[in-house]
Amino acid sequence: AATSTRAPASVTVTATAESTLVRPSSTAVRTAPPPPRPTIVPSTELRFDPPPPMAVALAGTDLAVTTARAAGSATTLTVTLVEGNVVEAEEIAVDADTGLAVLGLPADVPTKGLRVASGRDGQQVMVGGHEQHPAVLTADPESGALTVAGEVPIEAAEGTPVTDAQGHLLGLCSWRNGVASLVTIGDVAALDALMPA
Repeated sequence: AATSTRAPASVTVTATAESTLVRPSSTAVRTAPPPPRPTIVPSTELRFDPPPPMAVALAGTDLAVTTARAAGSATTLTVTLVEGNVVEAEEIAVDADTGLAVLGLPADVPTKGLRVASGRDGQQVMVGGHEQHPAVLTADPESGALTVAGEVPIEAAEGTPVTDAQGHLLGLCSWRNGVASLVTIGDVAALDALMPA
């Protein structure tokens, strides 16, 4: 009697020297369950780019102020003004000591003037442009620097304005290690020192 060298039809034969690469038309039978698929987050919840930094226009001029961190080393940057306008601004000067940067705005951008005031430890404030959130200023016991925190986490862009109950500008938010520090503007006339001759 002749012996058959074929395997029964119900058995899959795999050669030991076969490549471990998976071929698209492979008919190999899986012996293990497929690996778990990663959870996919809807694109509306993903943030690929941070929001544009904010800037506050200086009334009666074509200038705005933001934080030095927002300006970075760029020569131009996209900023959102308090009024909600998103504009391309030109960096004029950055001062790491004060944490401020002066920007040149395009001509004919409508702006809103804000008076400047000083903030203090424990003061109730509002954070944001035309959409505002309540927060409190807290002084660091060692440095005295003011930080901004809300009862709920605040999502605010670099350079977001912080105002008091009367709408006076106390300063701008600058983020470091997840904490919003208050960069104060002080006497706006001091910004003259940042301006080129």
